[in-house]
Amino acid sequence: MTDFGTLTASLRRAAARSGRLDKAALELLISHETWLRRDDFADACIVRTSAGHVIRWPDARGFADDAAAASSAITILRTACLLAMDDHGLANLGRENRRLIAQALADGLGVTLEARNA
Repeated sequence: MTDFGTLTASLRRAAARSGRLDKAALELLISHETWLRRDDFADACIVRTSAGHVIRWPDARGFADDAAAASSAITILRTACLLAMDDHGLANLGRENRRLIAQALADGLGVTLEARNA
């Protein structure tokens, strides 16, 4: 398996061509580290392309259903898949609706959002 630093750099290079949600999903997995350090996950869900390494998100979603891992790790992986695959059409929402969803998630999870320009 490719070492963590090399893999994340390659994933980021390939994701540079992706949308905001795909990049956010990748950064979630990079920050959490668990999945990108697992050989079984890498073998099942990550491929090397000419642009760099790429996570096959549908495979990752299926992997989450069968993986042996802590429930928190499974939740992280499922959330990353939800973002990357955007089954709910989040990318098509206007700025205010995206803010409302982010605020509702923050409120529900008991965290405070920091103001950022994006």
